[in-house]
Amino acid sequence: MPLKILATADIHIGRTASKLPSHVAAEQFCCRQAWTDIVECALKHSVDVVLLAGDVVDRKNRFFEAYGPLEAGIRKLSESNIDTLAVAGNHDHDVLPRLAQQVSEQRFRLLGAHGTWESYDVERDGKVVLQIHGWSFPEAHHLISPLNSYHLTCPDNVPTLGLLHADLDVHNSKYAPVSTQELQRTDTTIWVLGHVHAPKHYEHTVGPDILYPGSPLAMDPGEPGQHGPWLIEIDGDRPLTVTPLTGSPVRYETVPIDVSGSDDLEAVEGHITNAVRERAAKLESEDPGVELVIQRLRITGHTSQCRGISQLEHKLPQDLVILGPEERLTAVIESVTNDTLPPIDLTSLADRTDLLGQLSSLILALDRPRHEDQDDLEQLMQDCLGQVERCYAASIYSSLDTDDRPAEDALRDHVKRLGIDLLETLRSQELIS
Repeated sequence: MPLKILATADIHIGRTASKLPSHVAAEQFCCRQAWTDIVECALKHSVDVVLLAGDVVDRKNRFFEAYGPLEAGIRKLSESNIDTLAVAGNHDHDVLPRLAQQVSEQRFRLLGAHGTWESYDVERDGKVVLQIHGWSFPEAHHLISPLNSYHLTCPDNVPTLGLLHADLDVHNSKYAPVSTQELQRTDTTIWVLGHVHAPKHYEHTVGPDILYPGSPLAMDPGEPGQHGPWLIEIDGDRPLTVTPLTGSPVRYETVPIDVSGSDDLEAVEGHITNAVRERAAKLESEDPGVELVIQRLRITGHTSQCRGISQLEHKLPQDLVILGPEERLTAVIESVTNDTLPPIDLTSLADRTDLLGQLSSLILALDRPRHEDQDDLEQLMQDCLGQVERCYAASIYSSLDTDDRPAEDALRDHVKRLGIDLLETLRSQELIS
């Protein structure tokens, strides 16, 4: 009978998924609930061990918010003879050791406190069936590889699992940088890592596998795709089975929609609505655990309705809410990016010497890689950035949250959009005259 391990990381108890629409209850999509769901998942799959690869708690001022749910979940797992092993990450380097001291369950263990490697034997019927090697963050930053001090030996004929919160193959990281080569040189069966929220399984025919289970709850649009815990099954030393499980009730996606040929605004709206509906139906059938999908729409293609689509950028996030066919999933729009172009030959227009030609040249230049920018375009973008910075620094806006200022790439896209809208206006005036 294989040994079953449920692996997760970066739960961040104390946080809630972002960009939620106002009509949903935030409690359904909080990290505290994600931990409760992980406990139920472990019981459902009758696992032997639950692994938490750091950043279980978001930060130290979440101690009281995390204590109750964490203790209740660990107690429930312990009552079913399930061991819970954890390491501390950069977010909870101080609070998780405090929580571990308060939780009295014998089947819970924080490994590697104070940055010292530690091993733990998992037993079944009095026999050691798995050894776990773990290391915890001693401070918020750790500039050198934890593998530099890794001197534990792996027992013969017993699978060994490494548990670590670390940044893989980012040599100058402040968050415990480790390399694939370092991990591959160990005699472990698999390494379970925390820190990166996007799940990733690196399979190796020689040497240990490396698994980033990712955050079990998708928390922002930068964490697209499926999220949930992972089931690891070990039968002897090999073979190893690693399976992602669904779990996150919210999902973020960027959806490209090509509206080429739609030269009526109602047709464009219908095209967009159908695309969102089709995607909702597909997700509802593929991932029954998802209740809410938050989409960023990227509208592309050549259409005469470029300016009309710009108006939809504000309308759709407020108005468009679509249910899946079985009404278990709700799809909402977080933002709309208008990347459409008018059905005209910009290259030919750019040969003109008038304002239309200059605008066409600018739009084409903004589409090229930034390293090809000419001095005048570079100066234009610097002027735009300067204007944005002055707006954000203005005292009249001091009471507003100004952390969401646009990045240079986003500003570049905005300038291009304004140029396209102005080009269409000038062309329509030229045709009339």
